[in-house]
Amino acid sequence: MKTLFILTLALLMTNANAANLDNVKILDIKQEKENFSLKLQDSSGAKDSFFFVDIVPEDKEAFAKLALVMKKIKLKDKFKLALVIPSFSASPSGSYYRSNGVMFKGSAAGESLLK
Repeated sequence: MKTLFILTLALLMTNANAANLDNVKILDIKQEKENFSLKLQDSSGAKDSFFFVDIVPEDKEAFAKLALVMKKIKLKDKFKLALVIPSFSASPSGSYYRSNGVMFKGSAAGESLLK
């Protein structure tokens, strides 16, 4: 019973740290040997802060996530790219996350967020 309580508490703490970033800017994208590395910035955060998300091949939704990224690049400010990142921290700048732990959503002007 005590173990179940501790596990439940740990799960709640993990979800409490998840960040909903409603509109991220793509500062840079690099194709590496086995992944795409995104340098991103939360548009509501500090202008000198950034973080990285690597879209990795073992992510089952990698193609859909890349499609949302390409749509953001093409439509610029007319498209909102939103991310949900567990255990996100705005500082220190340069934090790194793998895509298989990140939820990507997108919406064009006047649309609701797509998954």
